[in-house]
Amino acid sequence: MNIKKVLSGSIVAMSLILSAGSALASSSPGDAIAVPQTIDGSFSTISVAKPTQPPVITPMATYTPIDNESLTTGNGTKSVYFDTNSTYPWYRIYVSNNSNVKYKIQLSSDNGTDQGSFEVNGNSGTIIRNNNAATGRRYVSVTSVDGSNLRGIIHVRLGEFKSEVAN
Repeated sequence: MNIKKVLSGSIVAMSLILSAGSALASSSPGDAIAVPQTIDGSFSTISVAKPTQPPVITPMATYTPIDNESLTTGNGTKSVYFDTNSTYPWYRIYVSNNSNVKYKIQLSSDNGTDQGSFEVNGNSGTIIRNNNAATGRRYVSVTSVDGSNLRGIIHVRLGEFKSEVAN
C-alpha cells in the first residue's frame, strides 16, 4: 500500500470529522445536521429532536423551622417547639452554650413522651439527631444547671431523608 494514499485518506477523513464537528457546534436543537457517511465525502442529514423541557434536578429538601434562635433569657430556661411530618421526618438540633455553665436539654413529643435528655458543657455545642422517622410536635427545653441566664443559640433543621441532617 502506498503511504501517500494512506496519508491522503487520513487527511480526508479528519477534515470530514472536523467539518461535522463544526456543523454540530453551530447548530441548535431541532436543526438538521450534515453527518459524513462515507470516506468519499457524501453526506446525509439527521434531525436532532428539541427537548420539551430542561432536565429536572431535585436537590435534597430541608426545612429550618428554628434558625439560630437566641437562648438568651433571664430565668435560666427556654423552650421551643417544631413540627415533624411525613415529608420532613428527620431532624437535627444544634444547641450552642456560650456560658461557663452546663446546660441540660430535654426533648419530648406532643403527647409528653420523653424523647431524650442531653447535656452540653459550657463554651461548647451539641448536636441531637433522631434515629427513627418522626411525626408530630417536638419540644426542646434548655435549662442551665445553676439557674443562671442562658447564652447561646438553638438551630433545628428538618430533612426529607436521614442523610440530609447528617451534617
